[in-house]
Amino acid sequence: MKILSLLCVLISTGFSSTAHAEKVKILTYNTWGVPVAVWDTWRYKKAMKTIEKMNPDIVLLTEVFTTKAKLAFRSKKYPYHADGGNWVPRLVGSGLRILSKFPIQKHAILTYSNCKKDDCLSRKGANLIIAKLPSGKSINFVGTHLNAAGGEETRISQLKQLQIFSDWYEDKNNPTIIAGDFNFDPFSNEFEYARKNMHVSDAWAENHSSSEPGYTYDCYENHYAHDYTIKTHGSLFKDRIDYFFLRGNVKSLETTIKMNDSETTLSDHYGIYGEFEI
Repeated sequence: MKILSLLCVLISTGFSSTAHAEKVKILTYNTWGVPVAVWDTWRYKKAMKTIEKMNPDIVLLTEVFTTKAKLAFRSKKYPYHADGGNWVPRLVGSGLRILSKFPIQKHAILTYSNCKKDDCLSRKGANLIIAKLPSGKSINFVGTHLNAAGGEETRISQLKQLQIFSDWYEDKNNPTIIAGDFNFDPFSNEFEYARKNMHVSDAWAENHSSSEPGYTYDCYENHYAHDYTIKTHGSLFKDRIDYFFLRGNVKSLETTIKMNDSETTLSDHYGIYGEFEI
């Protein structure tokens, strides 16, 4: 009877397996901090101030290549940070940086062995941390940047490396959030490969219908994307190529395109902000 009474009390007070759920706010953002063919480098500091106002707990950045970008994309609000691989033997490093309000328990980096064309000038790869939340729970975060050049064969080979890397270094007791610039759209073979073989879900699709495409690269609305594409003799397009991929016991509560208005368009990409529950 005492055990039954205790269970009744716990139920009546709202005790459940979700009572201890914790919310985490995350931003993934391609900074466009590349060393060539880029203008308006003043925008780095303004972008960081915008991020500070947004106040996510974790920030996963890509293309933080240059010294100016590395100096700008840091903040006292984020006492913990982890960078991806350095520049040797490429022209620039990975461009990957994770900013965290939470202590980092583990850090590992990966450089993709397969690359094509201009992407081979950088050490594109993956940047993994295990962060400890205030509750004592931990999450695996993986930032990555796949090739723009080389087609689906190159990107799938990189996804295979990413799969092995994350499986090896992540803590299997923790949920995993993989974020960054994947350079493929939601209808691609690369997307299907990631979903089926890496056992991940697409956070944007969990919160939005097909009528809300969530473009993160838009040459028709983003003047930086438009001008850069014209300057490099590319084809104008708009698509969702940046993602939050989820694995394990993590629930997507909200995903929103950020840094996409006249004041905060400070890169050729827009950012994705997400709120997650673990």
